[in-house]
Amino acid sequence: MSSHPASDPARPQPPDPVPSIRPGDEGASRVVLLGSTGSIGTQALEVIAANPGRFDVVGLAAGTNTGLLADQVRATGARVAGIAVDGGTAANPDQLPLVEALRAAGVTHEVEVLLGEEAAVACAGELDADVVLNGMTGSIGLRPTLAALASGATLALANKESLVVGGALVASAQRRPGQVVPVDSEHSALAQALSSGRHERGLCAPVVTGRSEVSR
Repeated sequence: MSSHPASDPARPQPPDPVPSIRPGDEGASRVVLLGSTGSIGTQALEVIAANPGRFDVVGLAAGTNTGLLADQVRATGARVAGIAVDGGTAANPDQLPLVEALRAAGVTHEVEVLLGEEAAVACAGELDADVVLNGMTGSIGLRPTLAALASGATLALANKESLVVGGALVASAQRRPGQVVPVDSEHSALAQALSSGRHERGLCAPVVTGRSEVSR
């Protein structure tokens, strides 16, 4: 864990690869994005940018892409950033790749930097978020899923592996009906189909096609 000091705002700043997102209005939903540099995460930021004032991005977590994560931190004003694989050591916090990337990106606010696999778990469970989007890849997303549910946040779940490897755990961890909202491809389509209209004859065997093991 490290704290990134604010950089000099007078320094010339590089072109902005991530559109700036206006801070949320009073009462805006507090949002944490896990897997923020992947396809789901970047699309989520586009949606947030298109709805100014409705959301506050309070935490971001990524796997290895320190450069894009730093750009996202600057664009959103997030004060917590987690990276699973950083390549640095906590003994030299100012030389951590993510800290250096934040500096290079021109981040001018204080940022708490979290490192390792626990970073996503902490972001999911400890930031008092209203919504946690889990866009991580692989079964490593299960623990952040459970942490988000335990916090009481609404879980926007794109990490299908959470359900494949720990479906019973996820089901029992829910604190209220509707706490898990599917947001990615097949399982989102299935959820929408099940909630659309009446099914007077019942549903016998839904079939979900896909190109990967997690879709079967």
